[in-house]
Amino acid sequence: VGVRTIAVELNAFKSDQRYQGGSEPRAGIAEVLAGKVSLAEVIIPGDALFPDRIPIGAPQGSRHLSTGKEFLAILEELHKHYDILLLDTPPILLSADAELLTGIADAAFLIIGAEAVSTGEVRRAARLLERLAPPVVGFIVNRVQVFGAGGYFADLLKEYETGEKLEPTGLLARWLRPTQRKH
Repeated sequence: VGVRTIAVELNAFKSDQRYQGGSEPRAGIAEVLAGKVSLAEVIIPGDALFPDRIPIGAPQGSRHLSTGKEFLAILEELHKHYDILLLDTPPILLSADAELLTGIADAAFLIIGAEAVSTGEVRRAARLLERLAPPVVGFIVNRVQVFGAGGYFADLLKEYETGEKLEPTGLLARWLRPTQRKH
């Protein structure tokens, strides 16, 4: 849509191959912070599926990145060239880095893995986000099994794909059409 966007992988707990731009490991934000490469060298140009992006690189066995003055200078430099910086942080309940970055963000989205986290974990993360109070907060539920169990969302998706309203079935049909009840 014409908005200059870059995604920066900051999760040293678990690297995501989609940031690599190929099968070979690449230098990333960890090497920029260590002074081994320049910021321009680690930016992977966007394509039809992904925006410009920066992989984590090799954080030298550490689960945390340096988020001091050097890191903030990198963010400022990126902001000169991009309208939106997507910072893909580690889980907020596991990382002080994520908490720090949420505190300086314009918006924060909590990614919830369907059937992967407990209700208590979601509540704790929501309370933490409430305390950090970024200007905008949202959530995304991923890995949802749409057709596996059926249900309301599966019906909505079928209606969207076909462009036709589905007829209610089962108990709902009996409530909506009482004249068709058998006596």
